[in-house]
Amino acid sequence: MGTDLYNREYDTSVVIWVPPRSVVDTHVTSAETRSEFGDDVANIADATSFDETIDDDLDIYERCFEVGRGAVMVKAADILGNSDYYGLGGSAELRKTLRKKLDSFI
Repeated sequence: MGTDLYNREYDTSVVIWVPPRSVVDTHVTSAETRSEFGDDVANIADATSFDETIDDDLDIYERCFEVGRGAVMVKAADILGNSDYYGLGGSAELRKTLRKKLDSFI
């Protein structure tokens, strides 16, 4: 995903923050990201990363649009990159939810 965004000449703050799940997968804090990479990257990270305190899965898209184009591009690349695997969801309900997320964002 990062290479694709880089090749399309997106801003480095977009390319640096790949993949969006890095905060969740590595337990890196927002403050650590902000300290290491600056506000732009930290804001993208905060907007695109999963947050278990959010009740509605679609709220993440609202956060991305509020932050701006960079966050939207990262989230779009993440969704499209994962969409090949949506059909492998363990249940019809999970596949329906994943499709709803894709349709809602795009």
